[in-house]
Amino acid sequence: MPQKTAPPSVEISLFAYATEDPAKVLQAAKNLLTEEISNDLTFTRSEMRGYFGNPITVLRSEIRGDLKVIPFLRSLSSRLGEAEKEKLLHEIDRHLDAARNLYLRFDKQAAYLNSIKFSYADPIRIRLKLPHTSGSRTKILEALRNVGLLPT
Repeated sequence: MPQKTAPPSVEISLFAYATEDPAKVLQAAKNLLTEEISNDLTFTRSEMRGYFGNPITVLRSEIRGDLKVIPFLRSLSSRLGEAEKEKLLHEIDRHLDAARNLYLRFDKQAAYLNSIKFSYADPIRIRLKLPHTSGSRTKILEALRNVGLLPT
């Protein structure tokens, strides 16, 4: 019996700190998405406390399946500059884990202003799971080129 693989998925997570408006933080995340996905997506909220007891809201959501993940990636890549794509290509091994999940971090402030760029400080975190490429670095690079996230 052939083994069934899980559909591709994108997990999105970000923090809204006490000094931030959670609605604006959520809008920043939605600005990374296509309008269709943004309208259908629900973010879960959980509360936690920072080191000094300050409240932090954690926002999480997930996109599943080729019909949503691929358009999301193509939309994201069409808005990502060539310099950012080159940077990702040169640092790709820092963004892949052993299971070949791809981790990306986008600037939350820029996303709120409807711009897309990478950032490590207070980011919108994206984890991309492409099940068909889990065993091969070459195949995942090819898949990322096919959706436009890497330069050709």
